[in-house]
Amino acid sequence: MTKGAKKGKDGPSTSSPHTAQLLTQVNYLREELQMLSKSNHVAIVTVDGRPGPGAYGITAVVIGAIGYLFIRWKVHIFVFYLVKGYYC
Repeated sequence: MTKGAKKGKDGPSTSSPHTAQLLTQVNYLREELQMLSKSNHVAIVTVDGRPGPGAYGITAVVIGAIGYLFIRWKVHIFVFYLVKGYYC
């Protein structure tokens, strides 16, 4: 992380203002991470990428609620046209 970018043929070109701005942001973030890693009050927590059972439960509830509302809406429309046809 402490190595600088090489200038020249092998390294990235810093001629564009966009590239220079990105390099400035990366350097700023690197310095912030170094400061945070030296602090005793910060804990960096990472996730191993495997969703727990809670993620599937929430997804199932959301899909179930959307399905219930969709079916209820369709039944409402069906009943509306059924009653309309009966009285007309």
